[in-house]
Amino acid sequence: MYDRSFEVFVHAVPPVLNETRHLVVPFETALRRALVAACAADPLMAQKVHHLDFFDDLLVPSSSGKNDSNSSKSNSNGSQEVSGDEGGSGSSNGGGGGGGGGGAEAGEREGVVGGGGATVGTRVLRPDLAFDGTHLSPAYVPLMDRALRAVE
Repeated sequence: MYDRSFEVFVHAVPPVLNETRHLVVPFETALRRALVAACAADPLMAQKVHHLDFFDDLLVPSSSGKNDSNSSKSNSNGSQEVSGDEGGSGSSNGGGGGGGGGGAEAGEREGVVGGGGATVGTRVLRPDLAFDGTHLSPAYVPLMDRALRAVE
């Protein structure tokens, strides 16, 4: 039985570190799919568990146009790249309220990398969200706020 007095808001894993982004991107895809499945199977969970779907808003296409399979690195301007062969998610507006009520599964979203959609190439952390190479800049808070407001 679930405690009805609280709700869970699942925050996106920040894809900040070059060294771990190749793990974070497919993890976020798997997390999104698991939440969709769990909430579809349990209506009470669907009311109480909400995925804050703004992960894709943290990344932009690389300006270098490189698509080095399964690699991540810093380019000359300090932005961080992730290979196009890694799993990704695909929303572009940060919506997606209750754990699975916010749209299609990750593999069905437009621009998905490795989740059943077309490869979109290398994606990097948005330059305005870079902070110290380890942490996400507080400039991401409006993205999270938009995802919170999308929760029904």
